[in-house]
Amino acid sequence: MAVLPEHTIVEVFRPRKNEAIFSSFRVLSRYPNQVVILKGNKRISRIDPRGAGMANAFIDKQQTRSFPAFTEAIGRASKGDSWCLAQLEQRRGWALERSKNTQQAIGDQSDALAELVSNFEGHELKELRAGRSLKSETRQKILALTTDLADYMQVTQFGGVHIFPPPYRYNQFVWRYTLCHVIQMMQLVRQGSKRRAPEKARNDHFDNVFATFGTFFNGVMTNDFGTLLTHEIARVILRSLGARLASPYNAVG
Repeated sequence: MAVLPEHTIVEVFRPRKNEAIFSSFRVLSRYPNQVVILKGNKRISRIDPRGAGMANAFIDKQQTRSFPAFTEAIGRASKGDSWCLAQLEQRRGWALERSKNTQQAIGDQSDALAELVSNFEGHELKELRAGRSLKSETRQKILALTTDLADYMQVTQFGGVHIFPPPYRYNQFVWRYTLCHVIQMMQLVRQGSKRRAPEKARNDHFDNVFATFGTFFNGVMTNDFGTLLTHEIARVILRSLGARLASPYNAVG
């Protein structure tokens, strides 16, 4: 099954040329019954992590059932159907607006990077930038920062209750997304970055969302090294915390 989160649709419909959109759906349209559409991130953020089968709770069953009909409409658009082309243009406008708003909200990450760096001692930053194994107290500090930020996001951005205590915390969508975000930001700190181009920061956000969902399902099918690195580090940390993880699709044995 191909699992499509909300941000996938934003990425697919952003291109100015219709052919790029048709190309994105070319393979999926051949296997529409093997595609799963997920609920929006805000709805997913409110799912109780104490329940079993969280990944199944993420699935938007109505959107998933309607996907075959949707791919048929994409096919008609590729053949010049005016009504379908108008619908495609409407979705492009939505995707561009969503992308623009995300980029404006994230900015260049300069303040976020400066704040993150301020939490560490000079020797800790030196170890990080040298690629050495972090000491236990530094790792605990990163986990505490992740929880504090996740709790802030859960309450202020998603209007939910506070982050759950362990062990449920590590199965909560917002906590896992925040973990991926912190991992990606720590990589920037390691490289000595003080800011990020807004467009790249927006793409980092999308990639972190994909990496997060990959921990609930069977991985992320991408060639993007940064996304794969974030996802793999997140899996290692989550496994050490006793979180539930699906087996990666490319596992051997």
